[in-house]
Amino acid sequence: MSSVGWLSHEETFAYYEQSDICVVPSVWREPFGLVAVEAMAAGLPVCASDIGGLRDIVVHGETGFLFPPGDGKKLAAKIERLLDDAALRGAMGNAGYERVLALYTWDAVVERHYLPMFATFRKGKTG
Repeated sequence: MSSVGWLSHEETFAYYEQSDICVVPSVWREPFGLVAVEAMAAGLPVCASDIGGLRDIVVHGETGFLFPPGDGKKLAAKIERLLDDAALRGAMGNAGYERVLALYTWDAVVERHYLPMFATFRKGKTG
């Protein structure tokens, strides 16, 4: 296996469209797992390391599976489970897509994070 190198946004989503699952086997603390969010936006279940921001993005058993970082056996078991169960892949992919719509669209991010912050500025509570 080799790296595909840098891909444009369109090329990235073309790969997601050809995939059944997305695996994010990070061994360091991801502050934000953009790959996991992109995959969920494409309707894919995600197998991700249970570390950093990935544990906040992927809901274990609902939008995919989390596994201990560096544990190849547990990762393989999760991948095998998803590959063997099309209904589970579909359900998790749909749940991930709905999670992206609820939490990670620009509108959702602005509403959940920025508007409350700006509201404190208007009230004079800056400190």
